[in-house]
Amino acid sequence: MKTKAYILGVIYLALLILGLVQIGINAPQGPPPYDYQMAEDEAKRVNVNVDNYTISRITGTKELWFRDMPDVSFVVAISFTDDPNKCCIKYPKDLVQITKNDDVLYGKATQDGEVLDTRKHRLIHTYTNFDKQLLTGWKTNGSDDRLIDMVEQEDTYTIFIYMTVMKDFCAIRTDSPGFCFYLIDAHLPSLYFTAYYNTFLRFYGETELGEFWTQWVNYKVDLGKAHIRNMRIDVDGETDYYDEECKVDTLLLTGKGNMPFFTRKSYKTIEVSEKKRGDITFGYDTEPMIKIAKPYGKKL
Repeated sequence: MKTKAYILGVIYLALLILGLVQIGINAPQGPPPYDYQMAEDEAKRVNVNVDNYTISRITGTKELWFRDMPDVSFVVAISFTDDPNKCCIKYPKDLVQITKNDDVLYGKATQDGEVLDTRKHRLIHTYTNFDKQLLTGWKTNGSDDRLIDMVEQEDTYTIFIYMTVMKDFCAIRTDSPGFCFYLIDAHLPSLYFTAYYNTFLRFYGETELGEFWTQWVNYKVDLGKAHIRNMRIDVDGETDYYDEECKVDTLLLTGKGNMPFFTRKSYKTIEVSEKKRGDITFGYDTEPMIKIAKPYGKKL
């Protein structure tokens, strides 16, 4: 009897071990599924109201410079006026600090803004019809403007800032990533734009620029239906310029890099200034730009 009990005990133990092994084999391996992890992370985010706006007068502003901003996405809508009394900026005062020095407007994070982290915070913004129009490509009943490759959605990661400036406004700079600048009906003698990575510039409506110079921009620029007399691009790596519907009288390209999207018919004259042939290329096949351009300062 003892032998029989012993044998039954061994069999039972073996079956138990095999069962545990089978459970281990069939159990989920590695980290939790991505969707589950996303849902878990989303549930941990704390709501932060980003609509505590204030409006400040910014008469005389000619340049805009954002630096040391909260680590979130920003939409900056810039409109233009002939009336200095209408120049103002609307921004969330508890998260962004705005100061003015001579004709330069500076933006930086407040103490509360410095701790914003979209992995931990859910940014709550009430989207107006104007906001939605910005994000969907500025489409109106009487307009066929379109967004080329990015149709933004309402989200919980973005802070909106609204500006109105005079038509002598001339420069946008940002040392912080994650900005989308939308310029509406810009009629400017000149404009300079330089940006940190992951920053986007788009022209909406009727745009007339005498001079437009972009420097160290390596994300996206949508020229819309702009008419630009003289344009200069300091190429730095790979940058997407959407140019199917713009008209540029003279384009000067300097630096080194590739422009994957390039519409030759949008430019009347193209000039290239490069250290060696082939530094500046275009298209997915990276053809030398000099093939369809001329050396800077030389006549054909």
